[in-house]
Amino acid sequence: MTEYLEYVRRGPVHLFGNSMGGAIAIVVAASRPDLVQTLTLVSPAVPDLRPRWRRQDPVLAAHDAARFGDCSTSAARTGSLGIRVRRMLRLCFADPTSVPPERLTEAVAEIRYRARFRWERRCRSGRLRGLVASYLAPGASRMWARMGAIKAPTLVVWGDRDRLVNVTRAARTARAIPGARLLVIRDVGHVAQMERPGTVARAVLPFSTTCRKCSAPGRDMAARPLTR
Repeated sequence: MTEYLEYVRRGPVHLFGNSMGGAIAIVVAASRPDLVQTLTLVSPAVPDLRPRWRRQDPVLAAHDAARFGDCSTSAARTGSLGIRVRRMLRLCFADPTSVPPERLTEAVAEIRYRARFRWERRCRSGRLRGLVASYLAPGASRMWARMGAIKAPTLVVWGDRDRLVNVTRAARTARAIPGARLLVIRDVGHVAQMERPGTVARAVLPFSTTCRKCSAPGRDMAARPLTR
């Protein structure tokens, strides 16, 4: 990501990351503050320093994702991809029935398309291995330490029914980032930007506009929780 931002020369940017993208955004904002003007994190895949080995833990969820996203030719032939997509939606959405049927069809078609490429499974498994490694000591401690180095004004958004990265990590994430603001949205799962796009947009747009005018990054961003 840093190489891309350097290549396009359009920084500093308003960086937005969800789930694994949120974890990546944390690393970018901490290591290259010159590239990030504001940071918005939606249920970032931050590790639990005291992991509970259960389905909701992101480590196990990552392994679940690998199984549900298995793009083997036999799986595509048997039609099991539709079932696996629905399982993933149940993990990500508080109300999976809100997803239109055409989006299910598109998701299955996208998985089948990616399965045509030899590098797909290697890329996916490597990405998951990297995420899992970041949750293991001392990787987990390093991830939390990175947050303290973030200089950009930060908005943390979480759904109170997140099954992948439990909402109990929301307040700790906001406290770990200097001056961060926290928005917890009721009856929302892991993808708040998809389940409540209007609410998230109303939070992000004024935030990024205000911070564009900040003389001191994060000065006007009080670390106080909000709920919707």
